[in-house]
Amino acid sequence: MLKLIARFYRFLLVMLIPVSMLAVIFYLNGQIKTKSDLNNIGKPHFFKAEHYGRVEGVLVKVGDSVEPGKELLGYIITDEQGKTGSVKDELAPVDVTLRQIQGQIFEDAIELPGIVQAFAEVDVTARVGGEIVELNFTEGMKVENGAIIARIDERDYRIALDKAQSAYDLARLQYERLGNLQKKNAISTSTYDDAMANFKIAKANIESARIALERCTIKAPCSGLVDFRNPEVGEIVKSGDLVVRIIDISRVKVNVGIPEQDVDMVRRTSDIAFLVPSLGDMTFNGIVHHISYSSDRKAAVFPMEIHVDNPDGRLLPGMVAKARVIRRIYDSAVLLPIYLVIAGDDEYFTFVMEDGKAVRRTLRLGTMQAKWVHILEGLKPGDMVIEKGLRTVSQGFPVNVVNKEEVR
Repeated sequence: MLKLIARFYRFLLVMLIPVSMLAVIFYLNGQIKTKSDLNNIGKPHFFKAEHYGRVEGVLVKVGDSVEPGKELLGYIITDEQGKTGSVKDELAPVDVTLRQIQGQIFEDAIELPGIVQAFAEVDVTARVGGEIVELNFTEGMKVENGAIIARIDERDYRIALDKAQSAYDLARLQYERLGNLQKKNAISTSTYDDAMANFKIAKANIESARIALERCTIKAPCSGLVDFRNPEVGEIVKSGDLVVRIIDISRVKVNVGIPEQDVDMVRRTSDIAFLVPSLGDMTFNGIVHHISYSSDRKAAVFPMEIHVDNPDGRLLPGMVAKARVIRRIYDSAVLLPIYLVIAGDDEYFTFVMEDGKAVRRTLRLGTMQAKWVHILEGLKPGDMVIEKGLRTVSQGFPVNVVNKEEVR
């Protein structure tokens, strides 16, 4: 029933608007001033036209919320035959500026944020305990594979080795002596077996003592830079304590995440360029080393590792990088500043000028880069997009171009 009433009053608004010589905008005054107003809350509220006229635009749709002073519709006042006489058959023009669309060469690319990591990072630890008596490197120094980084006091370990050597010599003599007697069946087999076991234990002990002594000299397991040094000369360390951290940045790794929809495309790419904002957007080239076969569950992306030569050491671990992968190159693409795209309920749109009026264009958006968006459908080169006044006009509104000279 309410729908029928609403349709009836819409008919009245269109067909029974009385005469005047002015264009009128219809207003709703919904302020509650009396007790009767309060009682009308939740009930349909209709308005009767006061003039003959022709509706030019409905500014709201069913379901919209309104407030006092909100414009509902606009109409042109006419006579009873629907003629305007000397009244202009159009709304007052809106002042606008235009931007003419130019076709441009455009690289449809995705930017994949990532982090630079050292190609290798090794924590060098003490493998025996004792006093540090020598340190040859400090932070920032370059170290070659096998270079002596530090020494631990060897004296206790040399004594242990000498003891082990003496025990070994005695066990070897005893083993050899009993071996000769065993050949003559002068001793029992068990006595000979005990001598052989003692000899093997002594041999193992001397090897262990020799290894412990060697570990007093701490050597670099790889070439790189000393990134961190923990102890100082004279400090006591125990086995497992960190002495230095060595990083190799002659090459670096850049780890990025690939969205699922782009994995197949990136797999066909072997070389990838990326830039580093902290280095003034300097561009580097890398090689795809590996794309993970499983996605990161938290980020819903597939990790990819890029290897990059870094001979001058400009790329440092922790720097933010942006890898760039080109999907397609367009010869005449339509690019529009993001601020000229209006987001509707379920679509994007903008307004262009056609024949002196604002015309709404629904847009299909492509890749966004910086402050621009690639328009796949809805605009073409040569179109005049409304810039200033975009949020003021509606479909069919007349416009007055104030920058005609600039867009010719």
